Amino acid sequence: METTFVALVAYAVFGLTSGLSLIFIILVTRDGAEAFSLAQLDEFAMQGAGMALP
Repeated sequence: METTFVALVAYAVFGLTSGLSLIFIILVTRDGAEAFSLAQLDEFAMQGAGMALP
């Protein structure tokens, strides 16, 4: 039971940091979200989500 809880917490923290890093990438760019196309933003999101899958 504790192992499952730890795994779920780790998964949630990883998802949170993935989302924050995506937001950081968008904010750091000079033009904000306009610098990336929708396809590029989708690819960034999929790369972050794909890393969380075993």
